Amino acid sequence: MAVVDERPAPSLLDAGVVSPVPRPVPDATASRRPRLPRLPRIVRLPRIVRVPRAAAWGLIAVVALYFAVPMIASLQYSVWLPNRGWTFAAYLDAFSSNGVMTALVFSVGLALVSVAGLVGLLVPTMVYVHLRAQRFRTLVEVICTLPLVIPGIALVAGITATLKYGSSFGRGSAPAAVSQFLQHPSFPIVLVGTYIVMLLPFTYRVLDAALTAVPLRTLMEGARSLGAPTRTAMVTVLLPNIVPALWFCLFFGLSAGMAEYTVSATLGYHTLSVELLTLAGNNFRSSISLSLLVTLLSWALMIVVMLSATRATKARKVQP
Repeated sequence: MAVVDERPAPSLLDAGVVSPVPRPVPDATASRRPRLPRLPRIVRLPRIVRVPRAAAWGLIAVVALYFAVPMIASLQYSVWLPNRGWTFAAYLDAFSSNGVMTALVFSVGLALVSVAGLVGLLVPTMVYVHLRAQRFRTLVEVICTLPLVIPGIALVAGITATLKYGSSFGRGSAPAAVSQFLQHPSFPIVLVGTYIVMLLPFTYRVLDAALTAVPLRTLMEGARSLGAPTRTAMVTVLLPNIVPALWFCLFFGLSAGMAEYTVSATLGYHTLSVELLTLAGNNFRSSISLSLLVTLLSWALMIVVMLSATRATKARKVQP
């Protein structure tokens, strides 16, 4: 009978072929759980206090009365005479004055030229900055908003000093000729330049918002891909998309041109506001009536601009 050896065969570790792998020494700190960072406490935001509808309408009514009461009082003063009753003689006297009509045409002409020059200067510059010179956008914004911190009388003082310096070279010299040309009585270019500087911050904000709201790069590149030059693309493609902003610039420039007094009075030009002050010395009632009409006209223009902008925005959203 054969005897079977039941002992296990020797392993490689017992034969010395493979060296034993050292077992890791357990770390006492390994069993500890790592500390999680302490989360900040949740800060509860204060609850938004909702103003009751009655209080909101009451505030609107107070503001409306603040503007409406002086206007109603001016209207009542201009059309009511204690001895004659209701009459429109003040309005008739205001419009029959040659000086008032001349000053009105003069102010409207200056305002239109100022708005045209300002839009023609700003739109190409801002389009270029938005498309190719984004790094200069902050610099352009600072330059355009700088007139807000410069008082009008300080601006006029600098202009007057510059014109006097040009005139000091004597007749026949080039600086004196340029000075006389800039302040020609029939159409003072110096007044147009001053209006452009004063309207620059407001016009820049409106145009910048309009150009940011439209896909400017897509519109310009699409027009160029169809073979349109940059000028044609800007006139036929870009300008129709910012028509409400252009209307706002136009009406705001007209309102500012008819209401501006400091620059024109200091430089000695008879604009509408200066003529109103002159008329007040002779016929105060007519001056009040004409001022009321100018204010109502300005408000009507602004309301038309707001309504047209709202309709244009809704029409743009409806289009696919």
